[in-house]
Amino acid sequence: MKIAALSRNPGFTRHLRESLPTLPVVADRLPQCEPQLILLLHLSSLNPRERELLPQLASRCRVVACSDRPDLAEMLKLMEAGVRGYGNSFMAADNLQQMLQIVEQGQVWLPPQLQQQAFDLAYRALNRNPPNPPLSLDGLTERESEIARAVAEGLSNRRIAERFGITERTVKAHLSSIFRKLGIKDRMALVVGLRAA
Repeated sequence: MKIAALSRNPGFTRHLRESLPTLPVVADRLPQCEPQLILLLHLSSLNPRERELLPQLASRCRVVACSDRPDLAEMLKLMEAGVRGYGNSFMAADNLQQMLQIVEQGQVWLPPQLQQQAFDLAYRALNRNPPNPPLSLDGLTERESEIARAVAEGLSNRRIAERFGITERTVKAHLSSIFRKLGIKDRMALVVGLRAA
């Protein structure tokens, strides 16, 4: 996993050092982007010009944004700009690691409580059935169903592995099978589909 981080905040930089097994290159200016790069941005470190560049950056690499005060409006604006991950600047180490792993796999990671708020907002705005049909777990094995429900609870891969006494690699294998069987692409689709059921 190739990660670069932009931070002008010593506390955030220290948090990265303590939370990630391999410290990304941390700079006080935007690095060159490439498709395989995950660019981790501390939002309060960005100046207005850098914020304007977010859609352009997100088109060239996988951007993850960390906010000191995450909220729904900011999350939706960033998702519209193409950001692939969003969360609290000082989230727990396992959540930060999970976010980066999921983004590396080409998926989107968002805080579960904000995902639910976004889903509720969309549901009210449409004033009808959710746009995606509810998911049925009937075609899954018992273990896959358990893991799917744990994802809907907002558990990280590590927490799911601990709950069921399996490795994180096994959790990832189960998730790939779940996504394939349900015809969905990522965790967010799984959460939305199960909460619609």
